[in-house]
Amino acid sequence: LVEGVLLVFGCAFTYGSYIVAGAKLIPRTGPALFNSVSMLAACFGVLVHQLVGGTVELNSLPAEAWYYGFLMAVFSTVIPSFLIAESMRRIGGENTAIIASIGPVSTLFMAWWLLGEPVTVLQVIGTAAILAGIWLVANTGIRRLE
Repeated sequence: LVEGVLLVFGCAFTYGSYIVAGAKLIPRTGPALFNSVSMLAACFGVLVHQLVGGTVELNSLPAEAWYYGFLMAVFSTVIPSFLIAESMRRIGGENTAIIASIGPVSTLFMAWWLLGEPVTVLQVIGTAAILAGIWLVANTGIRRLE
C-alpha cells in the first residue's frame, strides 16, 4: 500500500512539474516544440529503463503486441500530450490542471461502462473528493495555498 501511494505521489509530482514548466516555457517555445522535447525526454527515460532493468525481450513480442502498443502510444500518449500542451498555451497551466483533474473520474466511469469493472465505495468517495476539489477551485477562486 505504501509503495502504491508513493508511486501515485511521484506521478502527481512529475505531472505537476510538467504543468508548471509548460506554463512558463510554452509561451516562449510554442506547444509543439515543448511537447516534442518532453516526449523525447520521456522516451529516453523509458529506453534507459528497458536497457537497465527490462525483463521482456522486445524482439520476442508478437506483431499484435507491437500493433496495439503503437496504437496506445499514438492515441493514449502522443495526441493527448499535444492537446494538453496546446490547452496550456490557450487557457494557461492552472486551468489546464483543473480540467485535467477529471481524468481519474472519466477513467473510472469508462472502466465500469466499457470493461464492466466493479466500482467500489472507496472509488466513489475518491471520485466525489476529486469533483468537490474541481468545483471548489473553479467556483471559489482558490488557485493556490496562500
